[in-house]
Amino acid sequence: MNSQKVVRLWRHIRFSQIGLAQSHCLCAILLLTCAQLLAGCAPEEQSSSIKTVEYTVRGKVISLPDPASPASQLQLHHEPIPHFRATWPDGALGMRSMIMPFDIADGVTFDEVKVGDILDLTFAVDYDPQKQGRPTGLGRVVRYEELDAKTELIFTDPSTDRTAD
Repeated sequence: MNSQKVVRLWRHIRFSQIGLAQSHCLCAILLLTCAQLLAGCAPEEQSSSIKTVEYTVRGKVISLPDPASPASQLQLHHEPIPHFRATWPDGALGMRSMIMPFDIADGVTFDEVKVGDILDLTFAVDYDPQKQGRPTGLGRVVRYEELDAKTELIFTDPSTDRTAD
């Protein structure tokens, strides 16, 4: 039943000369119908068809999550990720080098990591097919390995430089 029918039914109940018992019955039906309409507007629960993809990238720690604030994030200046599944209009793959925030998965800590450290980091991204395969949020760090401080990072890659688009 659409909202126009609900409004017409309500007007009929209010302005008709029906009996009190019938009026209460129709009001109950109207309230149930409204409840069903509102329930249809509720946000959908996360679909089980979410696809999680993991990416590994090297980068330099810019800022660390605050242990006292569970919602804080890791900031990492990462190298280009040529195989990153983005939502570019032309369907191309890739992400250029950038400073990017990462959420932190449960159980991952950065107790021994300092700003400026070089990491080999694996992060997970959830893609929702009901949203044209777009990511549902930020990537979250699932594991990492500290690399030697002398590790040379390469922050340019023309194949993933999407700034011209």
